[in-house]
Amino acid sequence: MKEKTTIIPEADITSFTAEDFKQKILMLINSSSGDVVLDFKRVEKVDSVGLDVLRAAHNTLLQKERGMKIVNVSDDIYGLFGAMRLHRCIPVERVEACEECVAI
Repeated sequence: MKEKTTIIPEADITSFTAEDFKQKILMLINSSSGDVVLDFKRVEKVDSVGLDVLRAAHNTLLQKERGMKIVNVSDDIYGLFGAMRLHRCIPVERVEACEECVAI
């Protein structure tokens, strides 16, 4: 089985947080092997600076012959990724519906 590292950003990826996130993700990329999965379950916003960080991380991984995918993406962020065509180079999966959940 191929090794992978799952990263869960603790906040939105915007101009206010992008530099810190970039340093952390590059450190994790360099200290791990295998593909990277970004779990966006805590991310509500991504701006143009955040998109640049994601592209840079993806390019770094490609240079190392590794892959990246983004999971648990909200509909709004999924729409942004589609408009920016990011989903053409990085696999993106929406938030998974909970089949066992009950609305009350």
